[in-house]
Amino acid sequence: MKKILFLAIVTFAACSNNKQLEQAQNLYQEAMEIHDAVMPRMDEMYKLRQKLTLKLDSISVDTIANTTRIAEYKKVLSDLAVAEKGMMDWMHNIQDVPGSSGTGAQTKEILIEEVIKIQQAQKIAVEQVRNKMEMCIAEGKNLIDLKNQ
Repeated sequence: MKKILFLAIVTFAACSNNKQLEQAQNLYQEAMEIHDAVMPRMDEMYKLRQKLTLKLDSISVDTIANTTRIAEYKKVLSDLAVAEKGMMDWMHNIQDVPGSSGTGAQTKEILIEEVIKIQQAQKIAVEQVRNKMEMCIAEGKNLIDLKNQ
C-alpha cells in the first residue's frame, strides 16, 4: 500500500512539474513572439534617428530661433537611443527555460516556480521594450511630419 501511495505522489508531482514547465515554455515563447514582431522595427528606428539627426543639424544653425525645436529633437533622439538599448539589453539577458531546448547546460537545479517568475519578468520586460519603441517611433515620425508642414 505504501508503494502505491508513493508512486501516486511521484506521478502527481511529475505531472505538476510538467504543467509548470509547459507554462514556463509558453511564457518564453510569448516573449520571443513579441521580440520577433518588434525586432524588425529596429531598422526603422535607425533610419528615423538618421532623419532626425539631419533635421536637428539643419535647425541648429539658428539656435536662438529654434531652441524649443532643438530640445524636442534631442529628447526624441535620446528616447530612441534608450529604446534601442532596451532591446539590446533584453536580448543580451534573455534566459531560455532550462532543459527545454536540450542545448543549454544546466549548472544548477532551480525551482520551476523560479523559472516561471523569470519567464514572466522577461515577457513583461519585452512588452515594455515594445511599448517604448512604438512610442518613440510615433514621436519621431510626428516630429518629422510637423517639421514638413
